[in-house]
Amino acid sequence: MPSSVILVPAVLNGLMTGAVYALIALGLTLIYGVLHIINFAHGALLTAAMFAAFFAHKLLGLDPYVAALGLTPLFFLLGLRPATLRHRSRPRMVRIATSSW
Repeated sequence: MPSSVILVPAVLNGLMTGAVYALIALGLTLIYGVLHIINFAHGALLTAAMFAAFFAHKLLGLDPYVAALGLTPLFFLLGLRPATLRHRSRPRMVRIATSSW
């Protein structure tokens, strides 16, 4: 049986990874449910936000959770602006084709 020194962090890391996957799935489901299109840019924006949090931690010494408080509204606006400009009064096939940025 593994010691609790290894088991507890492994379980916590697994739970945190699962929580990130759940948030990604929730975001994709919410976008598809509201807009009825598959947003391929969702993963790209999420990856860019995670890299921004990583570099804020490495270069500025900022805690990733603190960085997330500032990066969340920033990347929300970054994703909202092109989506509203691109999908306003367009046919459904155009919205699907242009949903990847």
